[in-house]
Amino acid sequence: MNRSKRALLIVGSPKQERSTSYALLSYLEKYLNKHGIETETSFVLKLLHESDGIDRIIASINNSDFVILAAPLYVDLLPAPVILMMEKIAGKRTSTSEHQPMFIAIINSGFPEAHQNRLAIEFCKMFAKKVGFLWGGGLPFGGGAAINGESLEQAGSRARFARPAMELLAKSLADGMGVPDKAVELISKPIIPKFLYARVANRSWVSQAKEYGMHKQLDARPYLE
Repeated sequence: MNRSKRALLIVGSPKQERSTSYALLSYLEKYLNKHGIETETSFVLKLLHESDGIDRIIASINNSDFVILAAPLYVDLLPAPVILMMEKIAGKRTSTSEHQPMFIAIINSGFPEAHQNRLAIEFCKMFAKKVGFLWGGGLPFGGGAAINGESLEQAGSRARFARPAMELLAKSLADGMGVPDKAVELISKPIIPKFLYARVANRSWVSQAKEYGMHKQLDARPYLE
């Protein structure tokens, strides 16, 4: 009898269970399980703080058909702990490693435009080639801050594109394929118009400044005076 397919889900956000990355993977996990794919979830920060963390994730990788990383965008790339984990994995695997699971990256950012995540996805593609993973594709999710760690079910219309994208990805993996184009198209759609995003972001910026009594100095240009 053939064993069930297995997926290793890696949460790359420092916020761990309170993150949008975790929310995306949790929703995906439900549909992977519905399609008969067994899942295991690991958190990058926990792995790095455990003496045998990297050895254990290598063992999980070697026992998985799919490795799926979900992480936030920090400026233009991945969080430092995720990059460190990748470096440590690269120290134990090569492009000629015998077991080659499919690697998929789901990158979310606070920017409203999904294309801001493209560089990080390309970085993940290079990592996959370096360590002997089959590249399955990437999903760029813009406006991920709107989810803010809520489950995709609770997020309502804010996750109206992310939910079907995760469902399509689960079905595609169950069929032995990578990220479907339709899933990329869906998750790349803006959650709210840019002008509304800018308005909300500006209000949030002013609110945070008020906490420190700096809201009247937001237009200051000290280096020009």
